[in-house]
Amino acid sequence: MRRPLLAIVCLGVLSATAFTTSPALRRSLGLQSPFTQPTAAFSLFAAQPFVLEESYTSHDRQEKPQVNSGWILALKVPAELAQFRNGLMPVLCVGNTTAERWNSGDGSGQIVITVPSPLNSDGEPQLDLATASIWFAEPQLPERVNASWIAGAQEAADAVALTPFDRQMLEQARAKGGEVLHVRNHNELGKALSHWIDEYAPDEAELAESLR
Repeated sequence: MRRPLLAIVCLGVLSATAFTTSPALRRSLGLQSPFTQPTAAFSLFAAQPFVLEESYTSHDRQEKPQVNSGWILALKVPAELAQFRNGLMPVLCVGNTTAERWNSGDGSGQIVITVPSPLNSDGEPQLDLATASIWFAEPQLPERVNASWIAGAQEAADAVALTPFDRQMLEQARAKGGEVLHVRNHNELGKALSHWIDEYAPDEAELAESLR
């Protein structure tokens, strides 16, 4: 779960540091993002729908939506953009929404995410991965990301012609991910995703264990 107070403290430290360190030093400390333009995810390893009995509040959006379903995705992304930072971070967008990150991918560039989405009449997430691009948008704080901000990010992505993953990769990812995951709540979702982290980001075993 996110810690809003910690985020405020970290942002304050970042603001104080920004005027006292050189750009090179800021990059070495991980305080300055290497983001230059919208950048697509490289590969999709697995995709699985999930459904919760009890919804949770997402703190990765200004609107703080209630989440009870969506996608679980395992991705290969640019490692330099995936790294967690103290302050602004490139925002990972999936179609017309944003992803919730479960691990850093620092070094490996392999991350596990959830993407909130209501279900359609077939019991699958309404968000269509066949038409949704997955990319890193400009750095921002979660509490400032809303539908209007995402629309602007989508325009920037369209300008550099980002495209969704091809059908073959999607079919392989869905086969790997399996049937809909039904769990009780956010904590149980984390336990399930700990095994995804074990498989796709084994160097983050300590994080995976903390979710169990």
